Amino acid sequence: MLVHLTVVVIDLNNLKLANDRLGHDIGDACIMNAAKILRNMETSKITAYRYGGDEFVMLMVDQPNPESLFKKAKEEFRKYGSELKVPVALAIGYAKFDAQLDNDLTDTQKRADERMYQDKMKIKKMEQ
Repeated sequence: MLVHLTVVVIDLNNLKLANDRLGHDIGDACIMNAAKILRNMETSKITAYRYGGDEFVMLMVDQPNPESLFKKAKEEFRKYGSELKVPVALAIGYAKFDAQLDNDLTDTQKRADERMYQDKMKIKKMEQ
């Protein structure tokens, strides 16, 4: 049986702004809220991990179209951020393991990270 693995990298946009304007307790609450949203996405085929600071990683098995999950997570977090009056957001990038491109999952994670940074820049442009 062939398993298709997707690596997802998630970062909280504007966490420093939330910390600076509202205090580190609010920044911590942002991280906990993001963790809660991602934990609620977990299934037997989706697992979320806090990678460090305000970054998370998810591993997904056999998820052909994860975009709808990401859209829902982003919207839920956006609602939370709008209550704070600080434009915190989830920046998300993902990549499916591809044996022709990736020697190992580190390569897949790097591709996901690049896409997360693209999403981060897209979000920043929308804020302007």
